[in-house]
Amino acid sequence: MKNSEQRENDRKISDDLRPYVYLLEPITERSKKEPIVPLHLEYLNHLAQEKRLVVSGGFEDKSGGLVCILAQSDAEAQKIAENDPFIRYGVDRIVWVKKWNVRVTMPLDLK
Repeated sequence: MKNSEQRENDRKISDDLRPYVYLLEPITERSKKEPIVPLHLEYLNHLAQEKRLVVSGGFEDKSGGLVCILAQSDAEAQKIAENDPFIRYGVDRIVWVKKWNVRVTMPLDLK
């Protein structure tokens, strides 16, 4: 059971931040993308430390990836997506950034 401080912190996060997803699509061959992967993962880890990353991953068929983040506005979500190293280094493009109305969640631990 959560204490009142934990419940207040949860409320602040949900009141100030909304979930967004952005879809990435490769625009260059895989060999040019490989050197950027560590920078992309570092960026995602930074977002996780800032409690802004919900979940992310690439599609098994290598056709791109999806990143779910928390942002205060459409503009902030767009900025977060544009700062992804895959975008900054021109190996992926942003297909779209959309606010996501989450209906059901469950604990997720794929380790």
